[in-house]
Amino acid sequence: MAKQDKIKATRGKKKHWLPIHAPEMFESKVVGNTYQYESADAVGTTIQINLMNLTNNIKNQNVNVKFLITDVKEGRLYSKVIQYSVISSSIKRAIRRRHNKLDDSLGLMTKDNVKIRIKPLIITRNKAKGSVKTALRAKTNELVEEFVKNNTYDDIFKDTIFHKVQRSMKDQLNKIYPIKECAIRIVKHDKSVNELKKELVISLDVPGNEKKEIVTIEKEETVQEEKPKKEQKEAPAEKKEEKKDNKGE
Repeated sequence: MAKQDKIKATRGKKKHWLPIHAPEMFESKVVGNTYQYESADAVGTTIQINLMNLTNNIKNQNVNVKFLITDVKEGRLYSKVIQYSVISSSIKRAIRRRHNKLDDSLGLMTKDNVKIRIKPLIITRNKAKGSVKTALRAKTNELVEEFVKNNTYDDIFKDTIFHKVQRSMKDQLNKIYPIKECAIRIVKHDKSVNELKKELVISLDVPGNEKKEIVTIEKEETVQEEKPKKEQKEAPAEKKEEKKDNKGE
């Protein structure tokens, strides 16, 4: 039934190309196009772009950025960043013998109350003792927690993408032990894409949410129709009692 409804809704319509714009941190550049019947159909879909294509910097070729289409204005689609991730093969190349790799995964709340998942990565220049690694891990977690707590969702992605937070963390960690690489391996929204899409559908009042209202109205009507039937059943019982009273007289 759902497929037939879709076919009926799109009958006679033509698909057209719609440009997808990146957030303001990338100067709202066009990052891609999508082929849709209506612009609202693209809301909630994702697109992944290599960061080098956005910044024109070859140093960013090992990073992918995922966008979620969140809004439609004048036939143009606008998006927000939901994930920043370093390609795993580049991490493997960075690790050599006599180096230590320290990584972690932290679920934290931003300044504007958005829960994110952030995964820092530290690579030392030499093999460190257990106590040194413990100190580095503790300091890394402390710096990450402070960074997330004091910044908004958009600022966290912006500072990570342009390596502001990584440079700051490396300066602090070098005071404990020489660091070869200080990276943020992953930053992403803690909710899944499906959960984010449901929130968008509700906020944009996309047709389809009216089904629940229709169901409740139908239930109310059936209840109202059943009441008179009960009253009709009770009426004959009253007549029988009247006849018995007449016979008794």
